[in-house]
Amino acid sequence: VDMKAPSVSVSSPENTGFILRTFTVEGVATDDSGVTALTLAIEPLDNPTDDNSYKFRIEDNKWQYYNVSTTSWEDYDTSLCSINGSSRNMKWSLTYNLDPSQVVNGTEFMITTQVYDQLGNESKGSKDERSVTVDTTDPVVSLISPSTVKNYGALQTTAQTYTLQNNSILANLINGEFEVTGSQKEEGKLEKLFVYLDDKTTDSLDGYEEDYLLKKEVTGDNLRNWSATFDLREVYADTTE
Repeated sequence: VDMKAPSVSVSSPENTGFILRTFTVEGVATDDSGVTALTLAIEPLDNPTDDNSYKFRIEDNKWQYYNVSTTSWEDYDTSLCSINGSSRNMKWSLTYNLDPSQVVNGTEFMITTQVYDQLGNESKGSKDERSVTVDTTDPVVSLISPSTVKNYGALQTTAQTYTLQNNSILANLINGEFEVTGSQKEEGKLEKLFVYLDDKTTDSLDGYEEDYLLKKEVTGDNLRNWSATFDLREVYADTTE
């Protein structure tokens, strides 16, 4: 006798969270006697239709998608999905790329996942519904302190006039440990932020990962206001005085 319903737990994306046009849904489905099927639907909250809704399922231990044009279920690209473990404890994932012509920044979707067992047992835990919002806007970061200059060349010219005998320049110098603070504007949750310290300017970050003085990773809940502490002694630790 099997009276226990299967359950599904979705780990990503977060409920009421933000997604890119290409995103992954993943989770775990469990059942004492074994999960026999899983369905996944991605539908816009505003005016869902067959053309802008996407349906998937796991059946016979493989992912399939519903082709609206042929009105039939077809095998999904195996490089974009996975099924691991047993039918009693099945870890699954599916990556999908939303149609850019139908999706704009701020579009909201409902992701519905439901699992089934052989006897059709069902409970509240057999179904997961979560809403997500498409975020295609790049984050904008602003530096608050220390103060910056618009003309790096002019700054270099000014710095060359400094002499150790001129005490008035001390307020313009940074030495030892100092803090960089800033803010960022991002509709979604900013997971991490990198702050670089260097002795040159750049117009592109291509290849920058391998050529800088110091780098700090800033993490937090949303990083609306952030700070990073640098210690110049880390740069010149091997310099002989």
